[in-house]
Parts: sequence; structure tokens; C-alpha cells
Amino acid sequence: RGYGTSVLLPLTPANSYKPRVMIFGGGNPSTATTEIIDLSAATPAWQYGPNMSQPRIQMNATILPSGKVLLTGGSLNDEDTATASLNADLYDPNTNTFSSAGANRFPRLYHSNSLLLPDATVLLSGGNPQRGNYESRQELYKPGYLFTSNGTPATRPTISSVSPAAVRYGSTFQVTTAEAADISSVALIRPGSPTHAFDQEQRFVGLSFTAGSGVLNVTAPSDGNLAPPGYYMLFILNSVGVPSVATFVNLSASTNLAPTATITDPISNVIVAVGARLVD
Repeated sequence: RGYGTSVLLPLTPANSYKPRVMIFGGGNPSTATTEIIDLSAATPAWQYGPNMSQPRIQMNATILPSGKVLLTGGSLNDEDTATASLNADLYDPNTNTFSSAGANRFPRLYHSNSLLLPDATVLLSGGNPQRGNYESRQELYKPGYLFTSNGTPATRPTISSVSPAAVRYGSTFQVTTAEAADISSVALIRPGSPTHAFDQEQRFVGLSFTAGSGVLNVTAPSDGNLAPPGYYMLFILNSVGVPSVATFVNLSASTNLAPTATITDPISNVIVAVGARLVD
């Protein structure tokens, strides 16, 4: 599976944060096959998943706020525009199925990237169809969750604030939103850093929460094994799966606080003569 790609599938309360890795395509000529391994099993082993719509090498896989995985780019033969894979496939981990997600206009081969943006769209960029020949045009992919069934823009939930912005492991933090009663899921997604058909920072962590009046009380991940410390995009999704624009939060083991202390001696204000020496 040389120059295929892989993702850690979404870690959520519903799947007990089970770590499963899925690998797609690769090889030259490439394959359309996929495989999944459950690393929580007593004896982990690769099992075949569903096939993609096209064989792919030098492809990209991007986890969306819905928890689905968008597959774009690649080709049957490495660096061969004539065999480019233009179909966009959408993998649903809950049903273990692929569905069509449209098609991109320009071949995205070697040195191409796809990146989830904070507004829940995906940027497709780059490509090296032949050595010394680079694709400078970019494309913006708008997933179906941003539209209603008749094609008009969907109404999105909004995040007014997150408190505190620096979130500690295992703590409860608040997300202020006017749509609190209609929110179905809350997720942290690590900002991506894709290169060479692999996004090495990609991670989706679903969070438990309760809804109050205009506020969500959200439980942060328990530790760094589930979600390494650092900045994440926080998305909320409504009952029909429409995501908000993300708010960045900083997840860490501790929150930086100013030092505090109590002076016990002297117990009140004192007058110090000029030139006197203070003894602590």
C-alpha cells in the first residue's frame, strides 16, 4: 500500500473511544481496497472494509465534523494524470459504507493536500502531475451537511463563547450557544498537517455533554492518551448534522495561573524607615 493513506477513525463515547485505524488504497498500479484494524482487540488483525469508487495512490483522507471521512485525489498509476481519481468518496464509520460525494475538477496527485478548515469546508490544493509541473489552482469542497435537501444553505448552530478557553483534562467546560437544546454532538478535531498522502495530526474526539438553557456543559477528554495536549477545533452539530464554525480551544493537563500566597508575618501593614533592611 505504498503511498496510500490512513486515519484513526473517530473516538466517541458511543464507541467507547475504541481505537480503530483504517487504511485506503496505495500501490502502483493502485488498489481501491481498504482495511480496518481494531487496536483494542485482544489480538488485533486487519480486516477488509468496503472498496472505494476508484483505485488511488497519492490520495488524501480528511475527517469531517460529522465523523465521516472524505476521500479525494489520487490516481491508478503514480503521477499519471490520465488515470486520475476525481471522485470524492465519503466513508461512514457507523455503517461501514461509502457514498458518492461529488467530484473535484483538477487532478490531485503527488504533493497534493486536503485540509479541514474551521468553517467545516475542505481545502484541496497542490498536486505534482509530472516532475517540475505543479498544480497551482485550489478548490474548496463544501460537504453536503452545509446544504438543505433543496440545495439552499443550511442554518448553522453558532458558538458564542467557550469558558474557559484553556480546557483541562477531565474537567467540565461550558459552550454558550443559542441552539443548546438542538445540539446532537460536540467534537474536538485536531488541526491538520497533511503531506505526502498522510495527515499526521488528524484526530477526532467526540465529547459527552448535557444541555442547559443556552449552554452546553461539556466533559473534556480524560487524558493525553485519548487527546494529546494542544489546540483543537471545537465543533457542535445540530439534530440534522449541520456543524457550527469551529472555536479553537487549548487542551492541557493544567491551566496557567498566577501564583498565590498569604503573608502571615507581619499580619498587617508596617512602616519601614528609609535605609532600613528588610528580613524575610
